[in-house]
Amino acid sequence: MALKGELSDVPINEIFSLLKNTKSSGVLFIDFEGKRFKIHFFNGEVINAEGDATPESSLEFVLGLKNGSFEFDKNADTKKAANLDNIKKVLSNMQKIQAEWNKLRKAFPSENVVIALSETNKEEIELSGTEWKIISILKNPKTISQISKESGIGIFELLKVLSNMLQKDLIAVKGEESPEKTLEEELKNIVPVRLLGYWATRSPIEGIKAIEFYRRVDDKKTVVDIAKEMGISLKEASEILEYLVKNDKLEKKLKRK
Repeated sequence: MALKGELSDVPINEIFSLLKNTKSSGVLFIDFEGKRFKIHFFNGEVINAEGDATPESSLEFVLGLKNGSFEFDKNADTKKAANLDNIKKVLSNMQKIQAEWNKLRKAFPSENVVIALSETNKEEIELSGTEWKIISILKNPKTISQISKESGIGIFELLKVLSNMLQKDLIAVKGEESPEKTLEEELKNIVPVRLLGYWATRSPIEGIKAIEFYRRVDDKKTVVDIAKEMGISLKEASEILEYLVKNDKLEKKLKRK
């Protein structure tokens, strides 16, 4: 039976437990707000995670999800993380991480929250190296997602630092940017490129829109360009792109400047 559904119906803990008890091997794909996470399993044990800055931060992010779709593919290729001890450490702290996520989400409900420097005039505030790094990035207000990319800090760790900075009145929350606008920033420099291997050229594509998307790929257009041509939302375009990448039809490259 295929393991597929919504995290709002099946908690992530239950999915992990099921895969562990059945000693399953494969990749658990999780799609959340245009992002795709991959959790690699071997004989029921988590051996790697992708989607955020590091394997550890990717796993931490997934443990905090309560919404999104998931699908387990037992035929997907798996690969082991360089440091399995870090993966095991995250899993051993699962309950603590999830409890902390619940607190952090009250202040930062999504990665589209915009953060700006506070106008505080406090003196003699001690700052950590990470806090200095974030302040240097915040010359202009930016979303949490943008700060994470520029700093190289995983979302979970970043939110903990931002929470501390918020308590010190070093930063201020300036509302939330629309997911579509955030997606545009992420996709405007991504160019889909066709793969030329045997499987890529011979395997079928399911779905009319996915077929049309694939036909419009010319190794020059960005995802945003193709979405506009097709008259579809960037969220839908992102989902189609991930489907085609997962099925080895396309790869993603950065647009040349």
